[in-house]
Amino acid sequence: DRYPHELSGGLAQRAATALALIGDAPLLLADEPTTGLDRDLVERTVDELRRHTDEGRALLIITHDLAAAERIADRVAVMYAGRIVEIADAGPFFGAPGPRHPYAKGLLDALPERDFAPIPGMPPELGALPDGCAFAARCARADARCTAERPAFDDGLACHHGLTGRASHSLTKAAADA
Repeated sequence: DRYPHELSGGLAQRAATALALIGDAPLLLADEPTTGLDRDLVERTVDELRRHTDEGRALLIITHDLAAAERIADRVAVMYAGRIVEIADAGPFFGAPGPRHPYAKGLLDALPERDFAPIPGMPPELGALPDGCAFAARCARADARCTAERPAFDDGLACHHGLTGRASHSLTKAAADA
């Protein structure tokens, strides 16, 4: 019995999600569908969106909520400064061997249930992106090539170092420190 402008953010979010799920659309695009919801509602909403895909429809979810992404995604694409830096299957991305791009690894390591380690530095200005890798100024592995040349996107990864997972990242970092 309320007008849309009278709804709280969370209630408006739930109403928008319900309206999107009413139809039989073959593709549902969900941009931050869990914003403004408490954790129980996030899980219920994500489960409902997942049910949408179980019925043979496609879902593209855009989110900063990595816990929701882990719960719902089959594949994950990570963006940094407006560029995709990694695409991976969700299981290996959130589990073993883990993300291959240093920024994607940093995102997961910053979660409270993981290492709770923040990514050092500040992101670049989007209006003045560097010529090379946009993450280079914040990356412990960056070298001259990273700052001069934008990495090609190859095999689901945009990184000059071609990381192959957490184990090899740790090994190469250890080798570099030696």
